[in-house]
Amino acid sequence: MTQLESRGLSCLGCTGVCCTDVANSMMVTPIEIVDLFSYLLKSKADLQSLNEKMMVSVIKYKLDILPPGIKKKSQFRRTYTCPFFLGSEFGCPLPRDIKPYGCLGFNRQKNENNIDNDCWSKKEILESQSKANNEAELNIWIKTELNLDWDKEYLPLAVIHFIHLFGIDDNSFENFLQRARLFAPHPLD
Repeated sequence: MTQLESRGLSCLGCTGVCCTDVANSMMVTPIEIVDLFSYLLKSKADLQSLNEKMMVSVIKYKLDILPPGIKKKSQFRRTYTCPFFLGSEFGCPLPRDIKPYGCLGFNRQKNENNIDNDCWSKKEILESQSKANNEAELNIWIKTELNLDWDKEYLPLAVIHFIHLFGIDDNSFENFLQRARLFAPHPLD
């Protein structure tokens, strides 16, 4: 993202289609939702309101329902407007170091006037980032520790899952983070 911006390819002036149901089908890994949930707790987010906002998104876009004949979410991706998106004027309130790789990786690739159609992800960069951080083992550990049945989940469903799993109890989540740090050194906070 930063390299593209240095070449004049930024999101400034964009309407945010990557965050809307036009193009967004963002799914997160266990590590990514741990990072995001940690941020939400530290920033004292209103988890009850956030849970309601996430539920509206899940229901509106049917994120919890697989179409007939589809057995896994990885076989079919639904688009949805991210509940964190604040509209084209304000964009995403999440800091870069908290955004999932998919959000960071979906960038403007051409320097043309049609900014809304010049954006896409370079999947090889996203995959190399995950490998560079040795995240596979930690994702498996988190899945096992928290009894998650997914490798990737739609962002709203993952947030809801963590709110229900940990609630607003900062201590239970902090205990989990301490166990995770013992398993693998990773900047989980």
